[in-house]
Amino acid sequence: MLYDPTRRPSAADLAEAFALCSGGPTADRASAEEFPIAMLGENTAEGGRPHGNPLAVVPEEPAQKPSRDPGIPADKSGMVVEGRYRLTRQRYVGTTSTTWQATDELQGREVALKLFDTPRAGTGPGEEDFLADAERLAALDIQGAVRVSGYGLHDGRPYLVTDAVDGDDLGRLLDLAPGTLPLEKIREIGGQVAGMLADLHRNGLLHLDLSPSAVTLCHDGRVLVTDPGLCVRRLPRINLSKHMRPTPNPFGLLPPYRSYEELFENVAVDHRSDLYSLGCLLYTMAIGAPSAAAALTQREAEAHRRSHPRPALPSGFPPELEALVTDLLAINPEDRPANAAEVLERLTSSGADDEELITAYRAVRELDPHGARMGRVLRDAIDEVLNGEVTGRYDLKHLTKAERAHLGSLVNIAIQREFVFEDGHAMDFSIADVDVDCRFSLTFGSWTFPHGTLGHICLLVWADDYVSRWSVGLLRVKQEWLNTGRNRDLRATLKAGHRDKILWLWREAELSENILLHMTDTDLEAVFGNRFGQGRVNELFRRAQRRRIGRNAVRTVVQQKDYMKRVRGNGGSRSALRDEGIVIMGDNDAHRHIARQLGLPVPREGEFVSARIVPALPGIGKPLVEMDGRLWCLASPEDPVHRAPVLPSQSEASSDHMDGPRWR
Repeated sequence: MLYDPTRRPSAADLAEAFALCSGGPTADRASAEEFPIAMLGENTAEGGRPHGNPLAVVPEEPAQKPSRDPGIPADKSGMVVEGRYRLTRQRYVGTTSTTWQATDELQGREVALKLFDTPRAGTGPGEEDFLADAERLAALDIQGAVRVSGYGLHDGRPYLVTDAVDGDDLGRLLDLAPGTLPLEKIREIGGQVAGMLADLHRNGLLHLDLSPSAVTLCHDGRVLVTDPGLCVRRLPRINLSKHMRPTPNPFGLLPPYRSYEELFENVAVDHRSDLYSLGCLLYTMAIGAPSAAAALTQREAEAHRRSHPRPALPSGFPPELEALVTDLLAINPEDRPANAAEVLERLTSSGADDEELITAYRAVRELDPHGARMGRVLRDAIDEVLNGEVTGRYDLKHLTKAERAHLGSLVNIAIQREFVFEDGHAMDFSIADVDVDCRFSLTFGSWTFPHGTLGHICLLVWADDYVSRWSVGLLRVKQEWLNTGRNRDLRATLKAGHRDKILWLWREAELSENILLHMTDTDLEAVFGNRFGQGRVNELFRRAQRRRIGRNAVRTVVQQKDYMKRVRGNGGSRSALRDEGIVIMGDNDAHRHIARQLGLPVPREGEFVSARIVPALPGIGKPLVEMDGRLWCLASPEDPVHRAPVLPSQSEASSDHMDGPRWR
């Protein structure tokens, strides 16, 4: 029996739901006998709890988190929900709810607790709808769905308690390794999500909140879907700044991963809305960003409906997968696959289109899953050609023409050395026995292709020191994808309309910041205006606080080979700035722990972070760290200067440090 769309509450009903000022009943598996389970076939449309009208049309305005009812206390760490669940760490803040890590003090275990926001006015039936849906979900044992172990109302606010999950959400995976995921990974994740949806839909329920943050990759290989929407059908809980292609419109962006009928049409939804969201997930994993159709206002949606562009996957993915994604992202629900079981069958049966491209892709990602090595290679290559230690340069615009051409060779050589690629037969190097040519450009899309690269695979590399971003992808070069006009070296360029054929290893990944490029002219004059190297580096750490400072920036400022001597505590900046209350953390574990506890950027390999700190007063409400037997916090501009403590050495780092900041 599938979900009855007439049971879906309207936006008006939702605005009235869940707002009783007093707390409501709670339920969990331990007390299941007090809450009889509604079995399939009971409480159907013929005779059950009341239901509202179809969802109202979403207006053309930015999606914003609604303000909380002033009668409802703000969530905070330490708050106890229904006398049982103590909130310990905020994990995710969404548009209509907040998810917390919590402790079940009755059973002595860690759980996840999702606490919904509520509007002012509400009715009893709204509470009943939520409790009935939560009770039904808790009674089911659906493979691939996180277990609901408790639910209820706290101060009139609905909440769900689910088991704590050991793993990372898909959104974090995409953040760590921006770009396309391997075909096998897309099949694995998409297949498990499709299987879960098939079971959920067979039991008459919908999820209606699929997004990368709702898909958890467990350490044992399982994929768990979390964050069920239940009967809370307002705008979704999605971080609009991530996994989203900007759209040039004056009305703001609506959340991605939502079907047209959910956001724009005055109709009831069914299981096919979940299938649309699954299509968005597959597209995100394949291309590294959601479909543009998922981030539109109502006016743009109507224009998109008329043009109906076909979503294109990068080259290397099988045409069967592209056809499946196209069908899932169909505007009309009738044009989508019939059910999740059909999606699962089609997803697992699709083959590879370009085996060599996929082989090379898989080999590189296995060597560098998150792109850390490639990002370091590009940072080091740029720093090498700048040679700031000798020249004092920190801006690529000061390179000569020959040096700019040499940078491409440096990147080629550095990649081959870092990943130990063998020489290729006809191309630059061999990746898993596949000939690959390396093409580098400082301008995105300006890679050039000699005639000899036609038919071969190229590793396309782009880095921009001004925006601190880089991308690397693979492309099988085809004549029809190239511009007919060639430059004076008889090299062609890729047509802008065919950049979607690139199979991205990493896309728009973060390049370690060249801090000197992003300081104000006043600060740069103060740094470089000092006659002495020690004075220059002191001024750098004084003026670039709370930001990562790379070793090459220090080299460039000092312009001496013994640059580390100018940082250390024995007469270096750590000693010189201590009287000003400034500490300088490096890349060892003890210093990283201090930065993490203070809520600062954590230094990566070869980086420093400086900050002024002061002794913490009781109730300061800031992240704290303990050093020299007392608590310290970041200084505010008005705080008086206190002499800073001596930072601990690596050997003094405690093995039982907390991962997150302490607050008091």
